[in-house]
Amino acid sequence: MAATVARRLFHGAGDTMLRVVMIVSMLVSMNALTALSSRIPHAMSSDGLLPPALRRVNTVGTPVPALGVSVLMTLAFILSNTFDSALALLAFFIAFNFALAIAGVFRLRLREPDAPRPFRVPGYPVVPAVALLGSVAFLCATVWGDPARSAAAIGLLAVSVPLARLAKRKA
Repeated sequence: MAATVARRLFHGAGDTMLRVVMIVSMLVSMNALTALSSRIPHAMSSDGLLPPALRRVNTVGTPVPALGVSVLMTLAFILSNTFDSALALLAFFIAFNFALAIAGVFRLRLREPDAPRPFRVPGYPVVPAVALLGSVAFLCATVWGDPARSAAAIGLLAVSVPLARLAKRKA
C-alpha cells in the first residue's frame, strides 16, 4: 500500500525512493539492535549470571566478547531457520514484561501511596489500565493464535525463574 501511495505521489521514482528508505531504515535498525543486544549478556556477566569473559570491554567501552556472542547467536537462529520462532517468543516475552511493568505501577501506588515519585504516569489510572488491557489482549491473542509457541514461551518463563535464582545464589 505504501508503495502505491509513493508511486502516485512521486510517479515512477516513488517506488524506488520508498524501497531505498526502507532498506536504509532496516540497516540502521539492525545496527542499533546489534549494538544493544550485546549489552544484555554484558550486564548479566557483570551480575555474575554469565561467564566473566563477557564482561570485558575495549578501550571505547564496547563489550566485544558479548557482541560476538550476540552476533553468533543471531546467525545461528537465521541459519537454523528458527528465527521466526525466536521472534515469536521474543514478542511474547516483551508483551509479558510490559504487562508486568504496568502491573508494577499499580502495585507500587497501592503499597506506597505517599512515596516520592519523580515521574507520575499521565492519566493514571486510565492510561496504564488501557495499556495493561492491551498487553493482556495481545498475550491472549498470541496464546489463541499460536498455542505451540505460546506454550514454549510460558515453559521458558517457568524454567527461567528457578534457573535465575540458582545462578544468583552461585554468584
